[in-house]
Amino acid sequence: MEKTQARPRVFVVDDDKATAASLALILCLEGFEATYFTEPGEALSSASSQTPQLLISSAGGTQDDSGIELATRLRESCPDCKVLLYSDKVPTPGLVDAARTAGHQFDTLAKPVLSAMVPQTFQSFARRA
Repeated sequence: MEKTQARPRVFVVDDDKATAASLALILCLEGFEATYFTEPGEALSSASSQTPQLLISSAGGTQDDSGIELATRLRESCPDCKVLLYSDKVPTPGLVDAARTAGHQFDTLAKPVLSAMVPQTFQSFARRA
């Protein structure tokens, strides 16, 4: 009997539902188990029962509700989760500095995230050690 490999679990977080849903759909078609969220708190709650291997999130938001804050908090409970943040502008320097001070370094991708490049970029990122 052939062993089936578990599909990598990915959380996609963006306050724009269409963006989050589109990215999740593309990832599902590429063999990931992707779930999208429009609220960072929902992703954090779900992580307690479904640990993601990869978080893909918009970097934007407010000080307490940014993608950077989400990534930092998620790493506290899921230290092996890889993080990829995307943004069309530079995130608030204070948030980036606070994350670095706490020992976090997150990979980033500039918007627009073109659907043609999503599968290759995320497959490559997910395979990295």
